[in-house]
Formats: sequence, structure tokens, C-alpha cells
Amino acid sequence: MTDEAIAWTRNTRAADKDKPWFVYYSAAAAHAPHHAPKEWRDKFAGKFDQGWDRQREITFAKQKELGVIPANTKLTPRPKEIPAWDDQAADAKRVYTRLMENYAAYLAYADDQIGRLIGSIEQSGELDNTLSQLRWNE
Repeated sequence: MTDEAIAWTRNTRAADKDKPWFVYYSAAAAHAPHHAPKEWRDKFAGKFDQGWDRQREITFAKQKELGVIPANTKLTPRPKEIPAWDDQAADAKRVYTRLMENYAAYLAYADDQIGRLIGSIEQSGELDNTLSQLRWNE
């Protein structure tokens, strides 16, 4: 999809450099199904073996470190609707771990592809002449 969007913008400009162009690029990103290429999935192998309870602690600490959240923020308790990682069967842990790896891989892959498109537009000298709209699901 990214290759097609890059080709479209380049071909449109080659045909008429003064004509405005439009490309609709919508990465599914966090919406299932998550189809990450194997090389991207491999990057996340083993990264979530500690489970979701420990991962939320790690993520929370990293957010504090980066200043994303205030230093005095307290981690909320795990919602009772979400079972404890330690209570999961070994087979379930393997499945959930793979799902977390694949989710992370797909988000990283989508981010990379969006970056490729933006980089192509920037390389063309048109980034400042581009209207971009991000739409978040509510």
C-alpha cells in the first residue's frame, strides 16, 4: 500500500508538477487482524514473555521516564475484569504472548510505512505544501 501511495504521488507530479494531487492512505494499524511481516514479528520475539501485568509496570515506568506522564502519577490497579497473568495456563500464556508480539510488530511496521510515505513527500520538497489529517477513532 505504501509503495502504491509513493508511486501515485511521484507519477502525479511527473505528469503535471503544478496540479494538486490527492492520496488517501489509511493504515489499519491497531485494528485486527494484525498482519505483520515475519521479519517484523521476529524483532518482538520474547519481548512480552513477562506477561501483561509486568508489561504495564514497564510501560508505566518508561512513560514517567520520558515525561509522558507526571512523575508523581500512580499506576492504577489492574481492572478486575482482566485476569492476572500468573493465573493463566501455560498454553494461554504462549498464545497471549504471541498476540502481544504480533500487535507490537504490526504497530512498528505501520509506523515505519507511514514514515516512508512522509519521507517520500519530504524528499519531493512538498511536505510543507501538504495537508495531512489524522483521524482517531473515538
